[in-house]
Amino acid sequence: MTKKTFSERLNYIITKSDVTKKDFARKCGKSEPQLYAYLNGAQLPGTDFYRKLKEEYPQVNLNWLISEEGMPLIEHMNVENSLPIDPAVSFVFEVENELGIELKDKQRQAVLAILRRDVNRCLKEQKSDILNLISSFSEEQLEDQERNSQ
Repeated sequence: MTKKTFSERLNYIITKSDVTKKDFARKCGKSEPQLYAYLNGAQLPGTDFYRKLKEEYPQVNLNWLISEEGMPLIEHMNVENSLPIDPAVSFVFEVENELGIELKDKQRQAVLAILRRDVNRCLKEQKSDILNLISSFSEEQLEDQERNSQ
């Protein structure tokens, strides 16, 4: 299966949103020509577009839209239960905002790959500590924790 381009993924989201491209652009705080620039691959949107998109369409999985990870839509969920955006993606957007820059798609993907590699390495290093902690829990502690989470 070939990987879709950002433009193809965005077009899919617009189609699933069941509104015109003009309305979609307006809801996302963009002009119709600006949206067409995204759809034609001439430009990539900035963080303001993603924030507004998530606000207007909380069921859209931004991870999928940006990097084709996961499923396009978070089905059967309301805003309170929707999955959070990947922390690595959030971090990159925050850095872009702080620096007042906008990375190109390939640059963003390279940064995300480094962040995820480092997070995975950290998780692997912590695994034995976490396994020891979990195995030290008594059955009663686990039942209490389960009751408290319900």
